[in-house]
Amino acid sequence: MLIVRQALNSDIPAIMNFIDENWKKGHILSLDREFFEWQYKADGDRLNAIIAYSEEGIVYGIKMYIPFNSYEVCDVMGSLWKTIRSEDIFLGMRLSEEFDRVNIHNFCGGCGLSKKAIKFSKIIGEFTGTMKHFYRLNDLEQYKIAIVKNKYIPEIKSNVAVELIPLPTIEMFKKWI
Repeated sequence: MLIVRQALNSDIPAIMNFIDENWKKGHILSLDREFFEWQYKADGDRLNAIIAYSEEGIVYGIKMYIPFNSYEVCDVMGSLWKTIRSEDIFLGMRLSEEFDRVNIHNFCGGCGLSKKAIKFSKIIGEFTGTMKHFYRLNDLEQYKIAIVKNKYIPEIKSNVAVELIPLPTIEMFKKWI
């Protein structure tokens, strides 16, 4: 029987190793502990992650997430959810149930879901869809992440003047809506 629980700081090496072996070899979350902790360390000894492992300590699954705020009931973004073959055919579901049990949230979103994850999400009654979003390529000499084969940056054609106004308080924000 696999153990499924909230991950702790002591689980970091095992989770980083799991990511390297089962998500993507050389992924930044498997190489850079400081970045890993910045992204997933929570209050006290907790991580913003659910872990599934055997009695021998072998990790079989993780579900990692990023809270948007520190409210008691907050919104979260799922970030990495992966299981490997085990005797528990419902392990992905068990990770999700434990996530829901330990995280009281209004909203849980996720971007970049695989086709398999979309299918699973629909089966368990979650809303899925395609976001309507855009990007604009920055005009740089060299790109550190993107592989740009055909660099094309269209000219912005607009005669609309836009002014950005800082709204540092919620009261100021409410006056504008």
